[in-house]
Amino acid sequence: GYMQRQKSSEKIIRAFLSLLDQKNLEEIKILDITSVADVSKTTFYSNFENLDSLLESVVESLLCELDNQLQKKEEQGDSSEDFYRLISNHMLEHQRFFQMLCQSRYRSDCFSMIHSYMLGVISHHFRFLNHHPKNFPTQISFFAHGYVSYLLEGMEKGEIQQVRDAGVFLQH
Repeated sequence: GYMQRQKSSEKIIRAFLSLLDQKNLEEIKILDITSVADVSKTTFYSNFENLDSLLESVVESLLCELDNQLQKKEEQGDSSEDFYRLISNHMLEHQRFFQMLCQSRYRSDCFSMIHSYMLGVISHHFRFLNHHPKNFPTQISFFAHGYVSYLLEGMEKGEIQQVRDAGVFLQH
């Protein structure tokens, strides 16, 4: 049933992330994942179409995790500084994964996924801060684009400080 599938897809994702600690993205085969996750190939394919769709799910689940953390922050009424710090910390927690993603052939797919997600987050956040410039949409997409580019570039180069500073220029 659904719960069983949910459980095995989480197992597969965990196995994949643990393999990333030992290997590069391009070196990981489906067979490696299924043996670490202790699931059959059939189980893999009933959850994911291929490696690409697994990757997409991993990015999605990491962004989802971040979203939940940001929502908690918002409910606590935290400042924008905390908000950006949380994003940076989350990225750094999964730095190796994002770094590999940025250096792989998935870069542009990953970028557009994270980009559209961040756009949503930032525009929502600006509303939350009651910060409504007149040319709201243009300004926000400009900000978000700059922010995400800077963030991902920092991830790609492994420039921890740049990832940490990414939110700073948004506060001025």
